[in-house]
Amino acid sequence: DGLPRGVIMYFDHSLRGLAVGAPIDFMGIEIGSIKSINAEFYNNYKQIRMRVEAVIYPSRVENGQALNPNSDIFKDFVEHGWRAQMRTGNLLTGQNYIALDKFPKAKPATLQILNDGRVVIPTTATELSGLQAQVSQIADKLTKFPLVEIGP
Repeated sequence: DGLPRGVIMYFDHSLRGLAVGAPIDFMGIEIGSIKSINAEFYNNYKQIRMRVEAVIYPSRVENGQALNPNSDIFKDFVEHGWRAQMRTGNLLTGQNYIALDKFPKAKPATLQILNDGRVVIPTTATELSGLQAQVSQIADKLTKFPLVEIGP
């Protein structure tokens, strides 16, 4: 598997269903796994975020250098919309995993490399939260729709 690379991801939502040992997926290839999940307080304990620590194995893809967090290629990936996202792995069990995927409409981000060599990978909201936002928008539009004016 080659040398593992430590990565950290921060999420602003519940990570229910994500467990230590869950896979990290890159375009359908399992390239790593979750090592720890913790809540982290910041901003003088006024805010909380979920911290996920993991390892990835860049050599699991043909050109391992592309997924080496210290490479310019990986930095370019992040600058062009690649993000970590929690996804549903199994609807019956509720088990989730982390996917590294491209999100063309992602907010701009840069790769942060910590002093110990680990990399902070930017994240994006879950698929479910995107679906919830769409349903909410549809509901808002329906409440504004002039049903009384249309009549039977």
